[in-house]
Amino acid sequence: MDGAIGTTGPRWANATGSALLLAAEYLLFANDPDFQLEFLPKMLRAARWIISQRQSTDRPEVPELQRGLFPKACATDGDEGWIYAFTDLYSCAGLVKFSCLLRQLRHPQSPEIAEASLQYCHKLCQTMRKLQQKNGFVPRKLCNDGRLAPKFGTTTTVIAATGTGILPAGEAILRKYVKYCENHLVRYPFFAMMDYEVAYIGNNELAFQKFYLQQGKWAQAWLAFRSFFLYGMSGDLFLTQERFSTMNPAFAPWQPNSSNNGRLMEALLNRAYLESQSSGLRRQIILLGGFAPFELENRPAIKLTNLHTSYGRMSLLFEKHTLKLNFERQLPKHLEFRLPQNFQPAEKGQFSSPKPGVWKLKVATSPEAPLVFLAVP
Repeated sequence: MDGAIGTTGPRWANATGSALLLAAEYLLFANDPDFQLEFLPKMLRAARWIISQRQSTDRPEVPELQRGLFPKACATDGDEGWIYAFTDLYSCAGLVKFSCLLRQLRHPQSPEIAEASLQYCHKLCQTMRKLQQKNGFVPRKLCNDGRLAPKFGTTTTVIAATGTGILPAGEAILRKYVKYCENHLVRYPFFAMMDYEVAYIGNNELAFQKFYLQQGKWAQAWLAFRSFFLYGMSGDLFLTQERFSTMNPAFAPWQPNSSNNGRLMEALLNRAYLESQSSGLRRQIILLGGFAPFELENRPAIKLTNLHTSYGRMSLLFEKHTLKLNFERQLPKHLEFRLPQNFQPAEKGQFSSPKPGVWKLKVATSPEAPLVFLAVP
């Protein structure tokens, strides 16, 4: 299959989109001309393969719900069928991120890939709206054809739409679904119970952390991280795991699991800095949203240096109730910053405040001038 990327185990259909997502994000953040020269043509082939899979079902004889999405495929080690919540969400995420890269590079294929990614996002939103039940639940599969892995019903779900950046957390579909999860599926502090005893750790905690940070629900975001940090990693050797037994904590089935290493590192970074898309489709930077007030008060300092971001390298320093940010590139007008509500910009004239805790730049900023926010007691 020209452009498709396989895996060493079962051939997950989302492997191509996931690899495209990682490669595109790397090139967006890093100035690596050698990587771009070698892999950009292959990335274009991967994008065209994803588009071809959608086109293969975009036919009148295909049921409307399945039309324009991936055909029946292997979704995970145990899922097979029309499992759009894992196959299509990650395939679409890869296409969307690659579209952003091509736009930044001013590539001649940028308009074509951008249009394809917009159509894909629209189709997925339309599908989730049609599938959503009155209680807020959204099934992860399109029909009963195929099989679902036992006990994984709470993990490979539509919450990935926030985690992959396809939908902002403010979308009504996701808000209703999260409310359903909070009322029926979450058994705090665990966000994905496989059965009465064993919790699945990592995927949901990261996705829910991102959702809550984008909503400004700081306490819930902190809980999602702490659950992951405390129960998803051994305290002695710092080995990550994807299972935790609530009845026998010394028993960690399927440990170690290196895929959770990356998720935990991402969750750690999200506490201080997270780029997202607000419900108004504006770019937003979320700062220090993952720290509890007592952590901000008691820590001598929080520091990030030369972090690769969409706005060049960035350095962050929080100490003595003052947050200072230095970006390598100019920040665009209307860029939003979301912080805990006790933070205010030192120069309020630079910003407007469309809602509590959200500050929007009135004009583009110079890279030489740091942005400063003050934590008001």
